[in-house]
Amino acid sequence: MKTISLLFLLLSSVISVNASAQSAAADYTVELTASVTSSPPHITLHWKHDSRAVTYGVYRRMLGDIGSWGPEIPLTVSDSTYTDANVTTGAVYEYEVVESAKSGTTAWTAQGFITSGIDVLPATQPGTVVLLVDETYASALASEIAQWVSDVKAEGWNVIRHDVSRTESVPQVRELDSLDYESDPTHVRTIFILGHVPVPYSGDLAPDGHVPGKGNHQGAWPADVFYGDIYGDWTDNTVDDTTAYDPRNRNVPGDGKFDQSQIDVPSSMEVGRVDFYNMPAFKMSDTALLKQYLDRDHAFRTGQLTVPNRALVDVNFPVFETYDVPGEDAWRNFPPLVGTNNIVDFHAVSKAGDWSGYLDTAKYLWAYGCGGGSWASCGGVGTTQLFADSGADALFYMVFGSFFGDWDCQNNFDRAPLLTAYGLEDCWVSRPFWYFHPLGMGETFGYCARLTQNDGSSGFYDYVLGYEQAGVHVALMGDPTLRMEYLSSPPTALSASVQGNSVQLSWTAPSVHVPGYNIYRSDATGDTLLQINSSLVVGTSYTDAAPLNDSNIYVVRAAALTTTPSGSWWNESGGVTQGVKVTLADVARSQVPQSNVTVYEAAGFLNVHVSESSSTTAHLALVDETGREIKVIEDGSLSPGEYNYRVNTAAMPSGAYFVRLVTNAGIRVAKIAIVR
Repeated sequence: MKTISLLFLLLSSVISVNASAQSAAADYTVELTASVTSSPPHITLHWKHDSRAVTYGVYRRMLGDIGSWGPEIPLTVSDSTYTDANVTTGAVYEYEVVESAKSGTTAWTAQGFITSGIDVLPATQPGTVVLLVDETYASALASEIAQWVSDVKAEGWNVIRHDVSRTESVPQVRELDSLDYESDPTHVRTIFILGHVPVPYSGDLAPDGHVPGKGNHQGAWPADVFYGDIYGDWTDNTVDDTTAYDPRNRNVPGDGKFDQSQIDVPSSMEVGRVDFYNMPAFKMSDTALLKQYLDRDHAFRTGQLTVPNRALVDVNFPVFETYDVPGEDAWRNFPPLVGTNNIVDFHAVSKAGDWSGYLDTAKYLWAYGCGGGSWASCGGVGTTQLFADSGADALFYMVFGSFFGDWDCQNNFDRAPLLTAYGLEDCWVSRPFWYFHPLGMGETFGYCARLTQNDGSSGFYDYVLGYEQAGVHVALMGDPTLRMEYLSSPPTALSASVQGNSVQLSWTAPSVHVPGYNIYRSDATGDTLLQINSSLVVGTSYTDAAPLNDSNIYVVRAAALTTTPSGSWWNESGGVTQGVKVTLADVARSQVPQSNVTVYEAAGFLNVHVSESSSTTAHLALVDETGREIKVIEDGSLSPGEYNYRVNTAAMPSGAYFVRLVTNAGIRVAKIAIVR
């Protein structure tokens, strides 16, 4: 971890530093967008060519790979595009373009990042979110919290809820989500903190540069990453620093504030918080403000809250050093999210006044602002009081300045955007840089927060020089399960009726036209959704010819292939849910002549043979004794012929299973016993 000390003046004064010859933050970024074709599959990267470029290089890896990138792909200095023909439809790639530039005797490096793919399918089930609710609001906001749970479940999330007292210790709170994570580390990925759940403090750090003698802000900062860092080393016995002006930041052994300034291992879980405690500049109660936020969250997920696809940038700092460039977060992240032509420089549209004064008259998807700060203000950007009085009409914010990154204080500026009529997400950026580019292909804000938190401890972006990487202060203000974009409003009025051995579904289309729908099904637990349609359903009805025996839960989501400045992916609305009980005349338990389906187990594999005499649609699946479909083997169409499949049974417990084949001719079942 690099240790850097910058000299800041107090509060909202302009910071005086030895700035480099390059004064524009955009100079230090490569503004990337992508276009894709599906036949043949190609991804083409685009960027604005820089006449000062000396070299360009491209790197690639699969999104989510930890550690090194692939080898450099060198380009010519005149290039402003790169086409990757070695791609597969449905896969998600991450690219970096590096530019080495020089002007006179000054040389510097610029980077750009983008996530891209072709016709990428949505996640059927994003994972499990642990919802930590401040019990102060549990009763007053019962209906709003229930609506949020319903919304995320319809998107495929599972929810584990804990109501938490403000008097509990932070280790007691972390024990709750630790047990949840350790019970299912594959799926439990996100923590949503709703309200003033106890705030962890940690470290002896001053990421805003106000070391003792320069503002006295060095010490322990709020550290919500503690809740997601399940296996990290957190101690309270070494840091002894009482120089901070605010007692909250003073840290001594045994005081309940931890020693660590950086996380030492990659954080296991994503964390986001919505906490409106101690914000008296806003005249409404914190309960009423939280209600408005949850209502707004629901409106955004269901297509009722929309703004133009554009971003505002307001940079009121110079470049400090080549590794410390306020504004770099905006110019690097916004192109793949909204496109280079949809980025507005605030100084080009308003010669005077605060950024927040402009944002209460113009709607934006994203807004970035930085300037000299105090707890409740950001120079050239605005104040908490302005947010309270005039509001602002952006959904997602990045802000940077002194003091207010330490967010657990009265009328904090970092939290203020979320108390307006539009705000949904906010974060204190630049120290370190944040990485939001995966949002362009349908990832969540929590996913991006964890990428940023782990930068430096995991090697995600450690080679990009930066300030305060892997710092415990890195925090997302907002709902971590939100995506940047949702498809329209969901369908409504789903009904399910049993007709023989099938289930007939019908629903009402949303008021806005959608291309079609995806159909998902689970058993009575609702824990495991499977997509059961093989192609987009264009009408408002669907027949499930192979339902599960007993309880079936269906979810229908509107879907459309969406093209963004990053690539193409299947965007979905929230879902509408309905359950129905089906009794299948002993389908799961009766032996049926196996003339068309034979099955045996050998060496840890299930060998399935299908003989088909005519062309037919076919759904071949492994089913347990309750009729629960646990693995789809084939789902599509078969021509006349012989087919062989192998299914790994190593992780399956002993018991009786059935291989069920549903074709146009009916249902055929073969039974198999697995004995350990």
